Amino acid sequence: MGKFMLKCFLITAVLFFGVLLGMQRASVGMNHLKGNTDTGKALVIKESKGHTDAEVLGAPIDAKDLTAKQKQLEESKAFNFFSSLGEKVSVLISSLFQAVIGLISAILSQIFGSLS
Repeated sequence: MGKFMLKCFLITAVLFFGVLLGMQRASVGMNHLKGNTDTGKALVIKESKGHTDAEVLGAPIDAKDLTAKQKQLEESKAFNFFSSLGEKVSVLISSLFQAVIGLISAILSQIFGSLS
């Protein structure tokens, strides 16, 4: 019994160490994908005398870029398309589950109703 417990403990310890190592590698990989291996931050905001500079993933941005991107997103209907598609799918799945649950409850009431 003692050898079995020792083996289980060693296997658990090795797997736990593997999970911790994997989490560390994933964190380093995500920072590398974001392009900010030095700071670890995706958004850097620097404030100086009356002026604010911002960097997203190492690229400087200004208010003109943000307004242009906002206008482009408002004109593009891609986000609205996926949002409406997701809404329709969720309504369909909800109604499907309600119908299945109603059918099951009707069958169960028939079965238990006939027993009493």
